[in-house]
Amino acid sequence: MSLSTDDIVEIQQLLARYTKSADIDPPETMRDIFTEDGSFVVAAMDLNISGIDNIIAFFTESRANSAGGVFHVTSNLIVDGDGYSATASSYLNVMQGGTDIKSLTMARYSDELVKTSQGWRLKTRTIVM
Repeated sequence: MSLSTDDIVEIQQLLARYTKSADIDPPETMRDIFTEDGSFVVAAMDLNISGIDNIIAFFTESRANSAGGVFHVTSNLIVDGDGYSATASSYLNVMQGGTDIKSLTMARYSDELVKTSQGWRLKTRTIVM
């Protein structure tokens, strides 16, 4: 069974909600994005966070320690999978807003997703720099 158009749209929306949650919404909204045992990995930063409570704590701390005005821009999303699991790949550009907008870093997301009773959720989000 391949992914339906509805699955692909739901995954696209989930990944867009992740970005909004990382930048604007309360970090607690990550509960609607990751599985309970989900992982957030950035090997270049020696970061491997497992479990939704730890992911929320990471984003809470990151936002408290940031200068603000940071936003994530994603593009070139490719989604593959079946009706139960999927992979996604996209480009990431982290920007600093304000009067002088600048790019802070460019990377790639490599995602593993699963379909749960609540809909599609991230199992693992890996940032490849």
